[in-house]
Amino acid sequence: MPEDSTACGLRRVLNLLADCGVTLSQEELLDTLWLARQLTGSPESLPLQRDATPSVAPPPTPVAPDRRRPHTAPGGRAGLYGAPRLETRPEPETASSVPEPETPQPAAMPQDDETRAMPLRVPEAKALADELLIGRVLRPLKQSRPSTSRYDFDEEATVHALAETGLPDVVLRPAPERWLDLALVVDDGTSMLLWQRLATELHALLRRAGAFRMIRAYGLHTRGDEVHLRGRPFSAEANRIPTDLIADPTGRTLILLVSDGVGRAWRDGRMHSTLNGWARCGPTAVVHALPRRMWGGSGLRSQRWQVTSERRGSANTEWGVADPVLPRHMVSFRGVPVPVLEPAPAALAAWVRLVASPASSATLPLLAAPGSSGARPVDTGLPRLRRFHAAASPEAYRLAAHLAGVAPLSLPVMRLVQAAIPWADTANLAEVFLGGLLRPLPGPPGESLPPQHQLFDFDSDIGSILLNAVPLADVVETGRTVSARLERLAGRSPEFPAWLAHPEGTERIPSSTRAFAAIGPRLAARFGVGSLERRMGSVWRPLRSGDPWRIGPYTVHARGVGDGLCRKFLGRDPDGTEVVVVTADGQFVRGLGAEAQALQLIGGQCAPRLVASGLDDDEPWIAQTPPHSPDGIPAEPLATVLARGDLEPDAALELARHLCEAVDTSHRADMAHEDLTPETVRCLGRTVILTDWFRSSYRSERGIDRDIAALGTLLARLITFAPGDLGELRELIEACDPAHRGFRPTAGQLVEVLAARLGMQGDDGKLVAAMDARARTELIRTRVRSCRQVAVLGPGGTSGKSTTAALLATVFATERGGGTIVVDADPGVGTLGFRVNENQGRGMTALTRALSRIKNVRDFDPYLSTMRSGAHVLTDLVGLPTPDPAPIQRVYDLLRQHYEILITDSHSTDLDESKHSVLNPAHQLVIVAESLDALMAFEGKQYFNRLLGLGYKELLSRSVIVLSTTAPVRRRRQGEVGIAERPAELRHLCRGIVAIPHSPYLANAGEADLGGLDHELRDAYYALAALVAQSFNAA
Repeated sequence: MPEDSTACGLRRVLNLLADCGVTLSQEELLDTLWLARQLTGSPESLPLQRDATPSVAPPPTPVAPDRRRPHTAPGGRAGLYGAPRLETRPEPETASSVPEPETPQPAAMPQDDETRAMPLRVPEAKALADELLIGRVLRPLKQSRPSTSRYDFDEEATVHALAETGLPDVVLRPAPERWLDLALVVDDGTSMLLWQRLATELHALLRRAGAFRMIRAYGLHTRGDEVHLRGRPFSAEANRIPTDLIADPTGRTLILLVSDGVGRAWRDGRMHSTLNGWARCGPTAVVHALPRRMWGGSGLRSQRWQVTSERRGSANTEWGVADPVLPRHMVSFRGVPVPVLEPAPAALAAWVRLVASPASSATLPLLAAPGSSGARPVDTGLPRLRRFHAAASPEAYRLAAHLAGVAPLSLPVMRLVQAAIPWADTANLAEVFLGGLLRPLPGPPGESLPPQHQLFDFDSDIGSILLNAVPLADVVETGRTVSARLERLAGRSPEFPAWLAHPEGTERIPSSTRAFAAIGPRLAARFGVGSLERRMGSVWRPLRSGDPWRIGPYTVHARGVGDGLCRKFLGRDPDGTEVVVVTADGQFVRGLGAEAQALQLIGGQCAPRLVASGLDDDEPWIAQTPPHSPDGIPAEPLATVLARGDLEPDAALELARHLCEAVDTSHRADMAHEDLTPETVRCLGRTVILTDWFRSSYRSERGIDRDIAALGTLLARLITFAPGDLGELRELIEACDPAHRGFRPTAGQLVEVLAARLGMQGDDGKLVAAMDARARTELIRTRVRSCRQVAVLGPGGTSGKSTTAALLATVFATERGGGTIVVDADPGVGTLGFRVNENQGRGMTALTRALSRIKNVRDFDPYLSTMRSGAHVLTDLVGLPTPDPAPIQRVYDLLRQHYEILITDSHSTDLDESKHSVLNPAHQLVIVAESLDALMAFEGKQYFNRLLGLGYKELLSRSVIVLSTTAPVRRRRQGEVGIAERPAELRHLCRGIVAIPHSPYLANAGEADLGGLDHELRDAYYALAALVAQSFNAA
């Protein structure tokens, strides 16, 4: 039976390879068999045996491998930013200036001195302090000038020209544009790698400031024989740009140079000549990267002078420079009038005022003449260490010892170590980095590493001496401090690439590599690695010899670990899209059809999405989207999460809420799962996916009861991680038990209780929707102890805010019998005045001038307009100048003393500091938007983030959203008017949503009367007023 034995042996080999994680396609298997046949029968000729046999050639010169360099095997996949390979280099005593070429190594089995690792991104602290203050300091530069290339239509001039000449000619005027361009020049030599983060953050801050028409960034080479620019800072491109190219003869380009003054061109005067040429054309300044106490040792020295500018944006050579104390005839300035500034608000503020003001004077540090550029001593080894010890501060020397404990290391790691030591500052790190002890390690041949991945190391003898300078316990404690600091910075700071040693890593690094910190699984997940136990191999296995290679149109490449009722495979369609293919035979085919029906009805909301099906094929199948995260990590069963036992209380309750939401979604689609177990519930982070719908039923009350009972069992296990008094939640979970008699909760009710427990706002809209007209009216008429203020505003591109504010005031005035006023928060700009037919009041501007004469509520009458409902309106005609904020605030204070309800209408969509006067005293926030899609788009999310950034998280959480549609519709559908369903994304941002569709009656300018609204719109505004009134007593 030679054929049978051969087939059996081949099957055993394939199964063995599959268990080891090696999968061979048919083509690869045939190639392997062909290659095996071509090999000779001699064991010594086999490739593996040849690589393992020692060579008899003379041994090479002993070299010390770079023990800690990340490396990939030849031909292997590069890691993060292109992982550098392991190189060999001579010992420092015999090192030459040109590195030796890498010796080819056999791509055999992994070496014993290597360990697995995976790339990840680790946070680091920001380099630019006081970003908000610096942003405010730059505001005076935000000025405009008439454009020379863009024009706007001048309506008024066109009308005058037409009236005078009778010719239909169009008059154009130059469009306004930012008055300055910015050329940001970054000195990108090796020493500036320490300040690359500073330059990057400064570049981003200047872009956000919005003060410049155009911003261009250049690299500056100051280390060679010729000073030139490059197209990008810290790039390896070889193109050279002359320095005079960015000098703008029109004077409309501001040049800002970031440098540490270490390059040779700073000491021999060449950079001074370059700066002098730039200063003749326009405003020019230098931002010194080094701390001020180190300026004297660099080529960027300065001296304080009194500077006077006669016009805004003048060239530096036009300034008047004098000594701050001595008269002009005694001391004259003969240097280059270029300010040398610290990246700090105070230093930048004086320079910005000088540049942006028509005439100004300030005392600034100006660039001093270059000093003597004597030859610097060149030494290595111990003499270099002695020179550093003699020149550096004691703190810098101790910091070097701590850095030697984790060397080789990149610049982000250096900054982390420095920040973890309480007595070390940035100046100490600069002393170490510029002191000559560290040297860059060579990168992979033919590749260029990004600056944040460049490694630096001490010579072996220097590193050993430094490690003896501090106790070992201090070095260990620094590592612990770095680990704790990483946890605090996670998710809130910039990131840099690093390696995480782990058995499941995809790359290899030398086993002797020193770690600079230790992190746990949770922190690793926050760094983007994900839960390491959830990698692909824990859920899927390679195919065995008996598994199908193709199912329908899908090519299968992996099988599921647990098959259950049906078998699952991971496959790809012809376009390469990955899907899960589920097959069944015999008695389980019916369950396959039930799953297809359930997935189709649910539509991928809480379950995988149905992609295709072949229920009529010889081997029935369905294809669905894999329950994976975007980076390919599969969702893990709830049983695995519970078995780990490391859930935090809030995480357990949030997971329970998502589980209830998933069950509620399926029940609202009339589907019952009927097999909710810890294995069929999959967790992806804190979200939930329900899988395995083989036993599901459609419109089955009994099935829903089974789901609620199973849901109660799962919730009971989850709340064990949240000890304490859970109150109503625990009672509802106990009521899910089938043995419990009486009230049986729904999944939606459990969602509301869990949301309230997590501090999320409950859906008050559902409570208002359940009220009849009489109950809503009583709620609107509820008396208040003091004035309640309602702020109406909305994101950009939204109309309907004034209409909402006016009709809300109309409802309150109608039902409460007065005591309501609506105020235009942007007088002279807003459109609230168009909602009053008889706008007889003098308005806000006149009222601010007569505040001293206001003694009682009747004194307001000459300045107010009155709507037919009795609501008062305070606004200004469009076009009047906006009064000062202080008098307006006094007006608000007086109105709150005489009115029960004060509604403010904000026409402007800008959320800046001026909105504090409206939002600070507000008890209720009403956000008007055109649609839910607009709110959940990028601009809407930015609007919410801005409100949160201003400190109004609590006010936002109990806000009411009004969907005011501007486009007319032919026919309204049910559910488009009144209380609307809250999406899951907005449940923590509002407590109710009211939909108000387009109305031709409301679209016309003029006062809107409740009597002119149809029944549905009237009820919608009453529902809005009831929702707002709910917050009065709670506030």
